Amino acid sequence: MALTTEEKRHVEDLSNGAIEPTSGMERHFVNVINGNGQPITTQEKEWVAYVEYLDSRSDANAPGQSEGPEPAPRAPKGQPPEQSKILSSVKRQITDIEFRTDISNDQKVSQITHIACAVCAGVAIQPIPFADIFILTPIQAYFGTRIAAIRGVPITESAMQELIREIFGVIGLGVIAQQIAIATWKFLIPGGGGFVTVPLVYALTYAIMKVIDLYFISKVKGQRLSDKKIKEAWKEAFKKGKKMQKGSPSTTSGDEPSN
Repeated sequence: MALTTEEKRHVEDLSNGAIEPTSGMERHFVNVINGNGQPITTQEKEWVAYVEYLDSRSDANAPGQSEGPEPAPRAPKGQPPEQSKILSSVKRQITDIEFRTDISNDQKVSQITHIACAVCAGVAIQPIPFADIFILTPIQAYFGTRIAAIRGVPITESAMQELIREIFGVIGLGVIAQQIAIATWKFLIPGGGGFVTVPLVYALTYAIMKVIDLYFISKVKGQRLSDKKIKEAWKEAFKKGKKMQKGSPSTTSGDEPSN
């Protein structure tokens, strides 16, 4: 980090809500760390990276771990504890992928897609009723924003959640029924229903990420993705996602999006 000690303290105070933002950039920074925007300027990216560094130190300084020199920041506002913990553990990994210069954007999207699928499948195992509604969708929205950013169209997580809902609307009630099934299995098979839903959640997440990617590829080209194209892309990606889950693909797969 190129931040001075005084600037680090200022960033910590802003992220913890100890002080109020006094400029446009500071207000935007607070929105970014609360999940309502993406960093724009180089300085803002450094601030966000520092907060993410503090998050990683927070995990390292958990009980039983050696103490580090940095204080632990507060959890992002407006997120359930489970969601906040999950996202904080992968954000740094995602940031590293985004800023790599030795791989293509398609490869970046592919890696992020597979991480999203693995994370959401992991959530499905947890005994959290209706995780698909309260935790999975926001997590999918976060990963969707990273794909959008790579494609050159920054979007907030709230706007991404709305886009996901629109995609579900185009696909039809079948997707909603499958989401409800995730929660139903957890009630009917306590402690085991999550494992039954892993292939479903993996495939759903894979399909969501692929359609989101196709949506923003089209948007950059000034094209509108038709409902027919969305349905076709969803059907193909969902089928492929189920096969990939069975094969336990790595996050470095060479899978490429279909343009």
